[in-house]
Amino acid sequence: AYERKLVELGLPDYADLIHKSSDALEDRSVAFPFTHVMVDEYQDISKDRQRLIEAMRIANPEVELTLVGDDWQAINRFAGSDLSIMRSASKPKFDRKVVPLGETHRFPQSLANFSSKFIQENPAQLRKEITSQSPVSSSETLFLHWNTELGENLENLKQVLKFIGSGNTSHRSEEHTSE
Repeated sequence: AYERKLVELGLPDYADLIHKSSDALEDRSVAFPFTHVMVDEYQDISKDRQRLIEAMRIANPEVELTLVGDDWQAINRFAGSDLSIMRSASKPKFDRKVVPLGETHRFPQSLANFSSKFIQENPAQLRKEITSQSPVSSSETLFLHWNTELGENLENLKQVLKFIGSGNTSHRSEEHTSE
C-alpha cells in the first residue's frame, strides 16, 4: 500500500533518494562543494548509504570524512545496516585514524563492567575497556525487577513498570525484585 501510494503521488521513498543522490554525484551531474563530512552513528551504515558516502568522494576527491560509530550500539541490522562496513573502514589499509572512546558518563562502573562482560561474549564485538565517569556511586546495586507471579509477559511488564514508576525504592519483596 505504501509503495502504491508513492507511485500514485509520484514520490520517491528513502532508498530512492539515496540511490538518485548517489547516481547524481557519481556522474557529476551535480556539484559537491563540501570539503568536510561527518557521519554520526556510523555503526548503523548500510551498503546504500555507504555508496552515497563513496559517491561524495567521487564528486569531490578532497572531501575529508569523519566517521563516528560504536559497534556496541549497533541496533539497525533489521533496516539493512551492516557492521562489517564500519569494521572495514577502520582497517589500516585506509588513511584513517581510529580513536577508541572508552569512557561513559551514563552509568556507574559496576554497570559498565556488567554490560561489557555481556557484550563481549559476542566474539565479533571489538574489544575495549569501559571506564565510568558517572557521579553515581559504583556501590549501587543493579536490580532486575520482575513479577513472576503473573503468567503473561505483557501483564508482568505492566506490573514492573507500575512498580518502578511508583518511585518506591525501599520495597524489596521477593515477588517484585531479584538480583
